[in-house]
Amino acid sequence: MVEEAGQIALAPGLHEIRVEFFERGGGAGCIVSLSSDTLLKQVIPESMWWHHVVIYGDINDDGSVDVLDLLELIAAWGSCDLLPPGDGSDDCDPDLNGDGNVDVEDLLELIAQWS
Repeated sequence: MVEEAGQIALAPGLHEIRVEFFERGGGAGCIVSLSSDTLLKQVIPESMWWHHVVIYGDINDDGSVDVLDLLELIAAWGSCDLLPPGDGSDDCDPDLNGDGNVDVEDLLELIAQWS
């Protein structure tokens, strides 16, 4: 296996990372490891990984697309520019198609994902 390495400075806490690997033929593998001034190089243990599954249409991020998401979409109906500032994340989550408006197109997207 060929090792590829790099360095980045990180503040303490959680960080989003993405590991991409493509195996065209066979016999290849991918091992992700880390090290620091206080940590010897090691394979990143499972306990350090965390993942978040994004469910398209789940506006309130509760794990399902349901009437609660519909209520949030209706409450935000209109232009995203008219919504009050939120917590600094995506202030227009109900805009499912990303066109800057919460309208019938977003409603149809939500219905298509209803669980």
